[in-house]
Amino acid sequence: MIVGDYVEIYYIFLVALTWIITGNIAYILHVNITFRTIVNWPGYVQFMLGAAAGIPVALLFFFI
Repeated sequence: MIVGDYVEIYYIFLVALTWIITGNIAYILHVNITFRTIVNWPGYVQFMLGAAAGIPVALLFFFI
């Protein structure tokens, strides 16, 4: 985020990019370590939608 701000990339794009990167990493870690299950598509979609619920909050904090 800091580097993206330095090179003047829009915040909305940066938040979406970090959501994709960190969401994928978090899902893989949770599946393998926390839940100890196999990776599946419905679980991935549910996890990423839950993570996406925080995006409006993240954007709001940028403008406060």
